[in-house]
Amino acid sequence: MNLLTKKLNNCTGIVLTGGRSSRMGQDKALLAWQNKPLYRHMAELLAATGIQRVFINGVHDFGENIADIFPGRGPLSGLHAALNRVDSGYLLIVPVDMPLLKEVDLVRLIQQCDDEMPLQYEGYSLPLLMPVSEKARQLANQTIQSDNRRNYALWRLMEKLNGQKLPAPEGHETSFCNTNTPQEWRECTDILEVTQTD
Repeated sequence: MNLLTKKLNNCTGIVLTGGRSSRMGQDKALLAWQNKPLYRHMAELLAATGIQRVFINGVHDFGENIADIFPGRGPLSGLHAALNRVDSGYLLIVPVDMPLLKEVDLVRLIQQCDDEMPLQYEGYSLPLLMPVSEKARQLANQTIQSDNRRNYALWRLMEKLNGQKLPAPEGHETSFCNTNTPQEWRECTDILEVTQTD
C-alpha cells in the first residue's frame, strides 16, 4: 500500500452545506449541477479522490449526515461537528458552493499533508485538509463557544494549529470560485458549458 492510498483510507470527506444562502435566494446545496443537486456533485467529487467515507453537513440524502452542534457560525460549525464525530485520521473539507473545484487539487492536499498540521491553499479557507487530533478538537470546542463572532473565522483556528499553506494551483481563479449569488452561479454554469464543448 503506497502512502497516498494509506492517507486516503484514513481520510473522511466533508461537504459543508450549513450556510443560509441568503444572497442566492434559495438553498445552494439543492441547485442543479450536471443534472444532480450541487451537494451530491461535491460529495461525488470527494469520493472520486479515493476517499471511502463522505459526510454531508446539513443535508440528509447522500451518504451519512453530520448535523451542526452550534449552527450559525459559518464553516467552523461544520468543522467542529466533524471533529466531534470522526475519531482519527484526516478530514478533507469542501464547501458546497465551489462546483468547479478539481479532483487533482484535492488529491494534492492529501499528498502534501502531515499528521499534525492542517493544510490549505494560499488565499483560500477551503478546501481544507484537517488532521483529526485532540488538540484540534479542543481548540474547535473552545472557539465555537466564544461570544465574539470574529473568533469564528477559520483562519484564526488555523493560526492556533500552525496551519500550512500551499501555493494556489494554476487556474484557481476559476476552479476555486464560490457561487454566492445568482450572477456567480450563471458565470460558473457558463464556464461549465464552455469546457464541455471544448
